[in-house]
Amino acid sequence: LRYVIFNLLKNSFYYKDKTNFKIIISVYSKNNETIISVKDYGKGISSTSIKNIFTEYYTSGKKNNTGLGLSFCKKVIDAFAGSIECYSTENISTTFIIRLPIITSPAVDKMKYDLMSIKKILFIGNQNKILSDINHLAFFYNFELFYKKTSLYNIADLDTNNYDCIIIDINTINNTLLTELQEKIATTTIKIIVIHHKNDAQKITLSKAYESYVFEYDHIDKLQQKLITQIFTQKKPNNILFDTINSNKTKIMIVDDNISLRLYSGILLKNAGYDVIEADNGLTALNYLQETTVDLILMDSQMPIMSGIEATKEIRTNNQYCSHQHIPIICYSGSLDELQKEHLVNVGITDFLLKPSSKKTLLNIVNQWL
Repeated sequence: LRYVIFNLLKNSFYYKDKTNFKIIISVYSKNNETIISVKDYGKGISSTSIKNIFTEYYTSGKKNNTGLGLSFCKKVIDAFAGSIECYSTENISTTFIIRLPIITSPAVDKMKYDLMSIKKILFIGNQNKILSDINHLAFFYNFELFYKKTSLYNIADLDTNNYDCIIIDINTINNTLLTELQEKIATTTIKIIVIHHKNDAQKITLSKAYESYVFEYDHIDKLQQKLITQIFTQKKPNNILFDTINSNKTKIMIVDDNISLRLYSGILLKNAGYDVIEADNGLTALNYLQETTVDLILMDSQMPIMSGIEATKEIRTNNQYCSHQHIPIICYSGSLDELQKEHLVNVGITDFLLKPSSKKTLLNIVNQWL
């Protein structure tokens, strides 16, 4: 949603030099929906163009425009079970109206219910009553449930790409196992629920980062509420565990001529605790690499001045960039066929990422190669 607002404002500011230019933003609730209006008094849009503005790759009258911004905005708003509309009078004004269901609406509840069916939940513990309750929830929401007994569990076997949430029975886990688990998932997007039993004398040491995930188990209804809340709440990256593990922050370079996509990916990576450097073409990226060290590069394949393919060739073959010759370079592209992928691998590309990617997909591939 932050990206959508940014993109609408960026489009408005394109005509900021027009006499009497201004932007009016309104937010209000009406008929069980939240309505966001962004109106600018810029150039306006012609009646022939307005019907195509949410179409991918459609562009009109702007230099260096990929035509992806508004189509992506529509996908985001559709994913929120909302709608986005555009009204314009040429040479006078343009208004974008975003309609979103309110946060407690039946539309949002239905969306969460549908999304739960693609989630993967892991339960670590020995308590049959909790396992029985989670099984009931898995049947109701149709999510995939995995179960590991703590006495038999080896953290090294945990594949962090496989789970959306881990439920831990804290009273059946020792401190060593818990610490190993914390370290394993600290830099992932996996959500945590730590179950504590009332009047249990066992003392477990938790970092402050995990105190908010602890709740006292006594009924399936509370477990259901906690699970839904955790699944649909952003995991906070700025915790003690993360700072401890990443005292020297991992540095990622995003190389893309599309400022909107750079900002979108940069926000996700910064929120996950990474340092981010942005470059708008391959030559700028190479200049940065002469002055600083990065740990991973997200590289667009096609850019003006110097493409990502040319820049990758330089990094892999030129001794001037010897400190970066073996780092992961992820090709960040709109679409690629198998022949193109094979060519890029031969050039030196490590892996591929379709843009724009979801937060989970982006962080998973970055985490995998780091």
